[in-house]
Amino acid sequence: MLSDLRKGFEAAVQDKTAAAQLWERLRTYEGTDPLIVAYKAAALSLAAREEWNPFARLEQLRTVMALFAQAVSLAPQNIEIRFLRFAIQHHLPGFLQLSGDLEEDMSVLKENMIRFREFHLEPDHVVTFVRFFKESQRFSHTDLRKMRSECDI
Repeated sequence: MLSDLRKGFEAAVQDKTAAAQLWERLRTYEGTDPLIVAYKAAALSLAAREEWNPFARLEQLRTVMALFAQAVSLAPQNIEIRFLRFAIQHHLPGFLQLSGDLEEDMSVLKENMIRFREFHLEPDHVVTFVRFFKESQRFSHTDLRKMRSECDI
């Protein structure tokens, strides 16, 4: 299931139909698996892009942040959860004041990327993460080099 969620999320980032399908798949999930909760949050954030009503979109984004907070509280060191929240918050406009976890997530990611195998991630995932970190321009070149070196990518 996790592999399908990862692939579904990658597709959903690029395609609004895939985003709607991923949200529809996770919308009714009520369990407490922290990674699935994080993917549910990410799926809702992508679905919210298509919401025409700004008040409804803001409410959806508040729900996204609550779901991410739940996922992080269940697995605070999980780098995949932290990456998902970081990626979503990175793209939110600052005036919404919903991006308050960026620094914390960056810190956890820097400290724990070397443990990626413990989180059942492949080196390809780490490459994707580091590529996004570079594009975000929120990590220093030193941080990026250290992550690449530690993770042997």
